[in-house]
Amino acid sequence: MVGFWPALVLAPLVVFALGALFERYALRRVHKWGHVPELLVTFGLSYLILELVQLIWGRSTVPYGLPTQLQGPLFTLYGTQFPKSRSFIMLVALVMLASVWLLLTRTRIGLVIRRR
Repeated sequence: MVGFWPALVLAPLVVFALGALFERYALRRVHKWGHVPELLVTFGLSYLILELVQLIWGRSTVPYGLPTQLQGPLFTLYGTQFPKSRSFIMLVALVMLASVWLLLTRTRIGLVIRRR
């Protein structure tokens, strides 16, 4: 096993590479027929991935443990605890949102995407 923190860096890189390969070898072939075939191919891939995951790991839930740095409450407000893990997820979501916004508004790739 890789561990939580290295996987947090490696997983997006692997997903990026797989997404780039999918776009290159599947979506570009159906792009000339419009958006509906692109959506159908994308949904077909999502169903295929879902079935493969269930075939390999089964349908039952897999227990997991949080790293010690993310366990416990970050703060308590009126007797309600707000977990560190949820704060971390919110922080990652905000970083992703800012990254996509910067990509779309400040780069040449973003200009190409917005033109389509």
